Amino acid sequence: MNQQINFPLNESSGILVHDKQGKIRGKAINPIWLINKSYYWNLLHSQASESTAGYNYDSNSGNFVYFNSDSLYTLDIRRNIWEGYKHQSLPMKMYLGTNFFYPDSHSVYIYEVDNHADVCTICALNVLTGEVEKVDDKFLPSQRHHHSSYLDTIHNKFYIFGGFGSRKYTNTLEVYDLDQKSWNTIKLKGDFVAPRFFSSMGALNANELLLFGGTGNSSGDQSIGKIYYYDLYKINLKDSTVQKVRDFSYDGTQIVPVRNLLLSDDGASFYTLCYPMQEASSHLQLYKFSLQNDSYEVLGNSIPMESKAILSNANLYYNKETKEFYCCTQEFNERGGESSVTRFYSLSAPAIAENALFLYAVEEGLSLRAVIFVMVVVLVLIVGITYYLKRKKEKQPIPKVTPIRETCTQVENRKSPQANALYLFGEFTIIDKKGKDITHLFSSKIKQLFLLTFLNGLGNKEGITSNYIYGLLWPEKELSSAKNLKGVTINRLRKILDDLEGIELVYTNSRYSIQLSEAFYCDYQQYLEQMNKIRQSDASQEVSQSLIGILSRGKFLKSIDDSMFDSFKSEQEYELHEMLTIELNNLYMKAAYEQVVQLAEIWLRVDSLNDMALWYMLNACHKLKKEDQAMKKYYLYIAEYNKSMGNNYSYSYSDIIHNDLRTSFQ
Repeated sequence: MNQQINFPLNESSGILVHDKQGKIRGKAINPIWLINKSYYWNLLHSQASESTAGYNYDSNSGNFVYFNSDSLYTLDIRRNIWEGYKHQSLPMKMYLGTNFFYPDSHSVYIYEVDNHADVCTICALNVLTGEVEKVDDKFLPSQRHHHSSYLDTIHNKFYIFGGFGSRKYTNTLEVYDLDQKSWNTIKLKGDFVAPRFFSSMGALNANELLLFGGTGNSSGDQSIGKIYYYDLYKINLKDSTVQKVRDFSYDGTQIVPVRNLLLSDDGASFYTLCYPMQEASSHLQLYKFSLQNDSYEVLGNSIPMESKAILSNANLYYNKETKEFYCCTQEFNERGGESSVTRFYSLSAPAIAENALFLYAVEEGLSLRAVIFVMVVVLVLIVGITYYLKRKKEKQPIPKVTPIRETCTQVENRKSPQANALYLFGEFTIIDKKGKDITHLFSSKIKQLFLLTFLNGLGNKEGITSNYIYGLLWPEKELSSAKNLKGVTINRLRKILDDLEGIELVYTNSRYSIQLSEAFYCDYQQYLEQMNKIRQSDASQEVSQSLIGILSRGKFLKSIDDSMFDSFKSEQEYELHEMLTIELNNLYMKAAYEQVVQLAEIWLRVDSLNDMALWYMLNACHKLKKEDQAMKKYYLYIAEYNKSMGNNYSYSYSDIIHNDLRTSFQ
């Protein structure tokens, strides 16, 4: 009797081979499971530039193009070759590096939508010859940070939608006609699309565009705050009509898509990369959204990305011949500089979800855990019965069990917030003098005004002026209207602060600020004091313990998503990184290993792939003879690293324990 066995070869690890029904049918010798290339993103190349740089994908050659103010490079993916040369001088200054690649002319069109100070706003850089041609000097009325875009090569038109600039979000569709050399605003009709930035756009067919997601609000006023959208629209380019297709049901961490989206080969869905842009240390994830219903899939592992600076960006590309997705990330200096690091990644198609990768590993893991569970139960029963018979024989009373003494950090982490206090680490919380939580009294505008006056009045800062308040909170209002709104908001804030002691909103030298006395507690003020002691080399172990207690609540301004506070968040994270390096070294030299473990644990929560934090964590555990804990932390770290980076971690557990790698990790 002939028997036909189908082997899908969908294993990702081990040597066992399963048939279509999941039954083990044999073993493979030294297998290389190709399915891993459809889940783990592969880092192809990384390139740094001190001047503003840009990148794009040449669909004709299948190569990546990378350029800055004086040099042009290509990344040949098939041959794994990175090569470059000097190009002609650009007739314009690049501020953002925004561009589109036009295949017919083999040119990158570098553009700045808001470039009033320059005589050129668009130029073409030929990637074959390095020659540069000035194209135009026209510009749009305002900046369009994180607009979505699409190049129509049939009609020689380049479209951009939305974006952020001049403290407002936009919902206009602009088109640049390459033949006429002119910008035009398309008057959209049909369904309303709320002003936004961080939306994603791509072609549905020759005459229709898809527009997906983003963040903004219906008024376009940045001061009102942001709403995250997961809606999908069709834009007909023939009659300029907009039709809303659907809202996707999404309830996870708030995310935004990258600038472009790609239609699937069968036309039934689209792909884009999404990430929580409000988090400084972020990660990209490939999503596949259905065009038939509101379902979606999360595919592949995540790609780490630092999104601290507003210029940082990422894009998705696809090669139909090689069946590969490509992702590029560009991380700019969060201090507002021009320097950036660009990384190029690849992923084999079809991309798969995590459950497909670990299909058999999960089943085998469950069976193994079941066996271990039974063995543990049997062992516990044997020990329990033996102990019972022994105690019965001795007829001795059971001794009292002395409670385990908790560490300061454990107690600190469980303490309820104290009365008359403000907490900015973790969730924004404010407690009045009677111990009542009054956080709910802070509406969006009151909270914004309070935090602006508070944060801009700390240390050597003198507070904020009325014009500063108008510009951030009511930029589109007439001056008289803004004054009235400011007066009402300040009166409400003062009324709330009446239920607190030692905190006051003051107006001196034409500036508003918040003054605190010793009667009022603020975790951020306490944090700054402890950090200052560390900076002045005047820190004790009590200082470290206090710092641990504060940081254990969570990230600074964790739930505050307003972009006006991004600089405060970035500054705090940068300073924390700097100070933790100093303090961990101090504690380690003093052999305060318990506190080293606690601080390193907090650091890894903020930056899960930080080598320095891992080194201190493992070596402190090793000194405390907690090898099991150290090994567990190490394997959790490398699992996260392998998942995020797509390759194996370079250092073994033994390397870290037996070598001082701190210089290498800086």
